[in-house]
Amino acid sequence: MSSNNGGIVLFAPSSGEKRTIPPSSSSSPSKKKKKHTLQGGNIALGQASAFEEAAPPTFTILATWLQTALAQLNIHKPTDVQQATIPHALKGESVHAAAPTGSGKTAAYALPLLHRWSQERYGVFALILLPSRELVLQVAETFESLGAPARVAVCRVSGGLDMDTERRALAMRPHFVTATPGRLADHIRSDADAAAALARCRAVVYDEADRLLEPSFEADMATILDALPRGKRQSFLFSATITTDVARAARAMSGAHVYVDAKVRSHKEDDGARVPSHIQQTYLWLPSRVRDAYVFSTLHACLGDRLWREGMGLDRIQGGAKASAAALEAKGGKKRRRESNKPEGGEAASAPAVPASPPSGMRSAIVFCSTREQCQLLHATALALGAKAGALHAGMKQRDREEALLRFRGANLAVLFATDVASRGLDIPTVDLVVNASLPRDPAVYVHRVGRAARERGMRGWAVSCVCERDVSLVQAIETFVYGPTAKRRWELCPWVNDDIVLRQMAKVCTARKVAALRLAEEEELEADRKGKAAAV
Repeated sequence: MSSNNGGIVLFAPSSGEKRTIPPSSSSSPSKKKKKHTLQGGNIALGQASAFEEAAPPTFTILATWLQTALAQLNIHKPTDVQQATIPHALKGESVHAAAPTGSGKTAAYALPLLHRWSQERYGVFALILLPSRELVLQVAETFESLGAPARVAVCRVSGGLDMDTERRALAMRPHFVTATPGRLADHIRSDADAAAALARCRAVVYDEADRLLEPSFEADMATILDALPRGKRQSFLFSATITTDVARAARAMSGAHVYVDAKVRSHKEDDGARVPSHIQQTYLWLPSRVRDAYVFSTLHACLGDRLWREGMGLDRIQGGAKASAAALEAKGGKKRRRESNKPEGGEAASAPAVPASPPSGMRSAIVFCSTREQCQLLHATALALGAKAGALHAGMKQRDREEALLRFRGANLAVLFATDVASRGLDIPTVDLVVNASLPRDPAVYVHRVGRAARERGMRGWAVSCVCERDVSLVQAIETFVYGPTAKRRWELCPWVNDDIVLRQMAKVCTARKVAALRLAEEEELEADRKGKAAAV
């Protein structure tokens, strides 16, 4: 694998010769139709194949053991992206699929790979590349769950894990490898057997392709792709958005089947990627100095007693969400919708009305923070208040990150405070609410954040963004990105928390925040002392 005039070789065409991603961009896929095909490296409008049109909306085209595994997991009907791509993948075709978050993209490549592997069982059959440790774990678990009846062997390779353990696992030739580019490239550079393990790799998956094609991954991707067999191999390029790099990579996939969901729009065409329609986007307008109080008031209003350990929590507003609505009605139905305080951007177009109080039965929430420090402080404050809370950020040890995810998935935690390491790909069906404690500067990150809500099919999700006086330009950029530059639709003001509710809870939140800050300072001092003693030895 090598670079050529700024291009990167990702795919091996059937002729056995490399194709290079051209450094210059060209037009993005047309939005007029949902189905596309690749002909001669160029994206052309096409019709669905007869094979695809004839495929029923079931999994009967898969191996019997896979159908059994799906039934045991209570999965009975393929999603749109699965129905459109699985038949082609089963025939050995490469696939490029762009579909929104929560559309079932992981199973869309896992199922055909497991089916084809079961006909010729060896390792390493397929390599799945992902941009984060959490996704490596999640996708490995998906393969293990779906492949359990066939005793599939999956190896995880990612930062934070023990390299010797990973090296031994690769030497055992697992059937599938899920990996981050950085750690896998380290193995290939330091151990010839790691490269040998990939010598017969039949397929490569680039999941969250828009991230994998960023310059920061280029050197590691080059190392990995040089270790892959030079002959024909099946490629899967999956993403929730179509960036210029993704469109270029798709054009280099000779003979691939392309599926672009109508809800996915290319960056070049209209500068955006749509948030799923079943996620209601709202905001809270607040002074930055009381941001934390609004965050915890929102969590309390939405999750109620599920948020707290027994006997703990904010001063009881009985019933949590119900009391918020009662407080608003006591004010004559005023929801603090002060027009002068709304971020400018035009009148909102007609959209589903936000209910006066949070829907009952919200199960869990993710609170996104823009910095590790904010994440740590909010998490520590939550613990001081008595919340069933966890944290996830890049500064944590891998075992602590995995434990937090495991407890959150298992409903032992009601809220997860996270940086953007959790914004992509995490699939936790019980998350009904996403709170942006602070807004991201990249609108695409916002799309991925709110896409963590309502991953369970048929459920609605809610996104609440904290907006302070310095965030107006960020709001406008995100709304333009999400709705398009000419759309009049805008975020709705969230009526679930008002000033009176926050004021009643502010003292307790502020006290807990001070306790949390002291505890974090003490922990930091102890860690510095420990490192100093270790260095002295």
